[in-house]
Amino acid sequence: MTRAASMWGGSCSLRCDWTLTIFIEIFPFSRPRPNEYDIIVAVSSLEHVGSAQVLEQKLSEMNAGTRAGGAIRIIIASNIREILLENKQELDPMFEVNLSTEKMIELLNQQFAGWEIEKLIVKSLAFEINRNGQPVKLTSDCITFVSKKS
Repeated sequence: MTRAASMWGGSCSLRCDWTLTIFIEIFPFSRPRPNEYDIIVAVSSLEHVGSAQVLEQKLSEMNAGTRAGGAIRIIIASNIREILLENKQELDPMFEVNLSTEKMIELLNQQFAGWEIEKLIVKSLAFEINRNGQPVKLTSDCITFVSKKS
């Protein structure tokens, strides 16, 4: 059992994105003790929290929860589009947070102001996925943000 799971009185189940998303949304990165973590890693999970406001709150908590000299590693999608291949109809992406790439980078820079940015990479991605039995083209910008707390 992980320390995080034991904090919540159970076992850690990472079987689906929904479980991970709920867990990251309620996990107290800066409680009970701020400056506790050497590294916090979030890969393709923060774009699934409940809203842009919750995302901002989680980033703030991650900042407060990281000790001096610690690091943040974030991979997050932005500028997400889903297009039905059959007729090129644009669908509402199945992501709770879908900011423009510029706005996402601005948010990351704002939340981690004063940190040393070690890496900031934006890579365009495209995948063919299945939504409700139909082929869909999913495109996004994938932001890799690596920063060290001063």
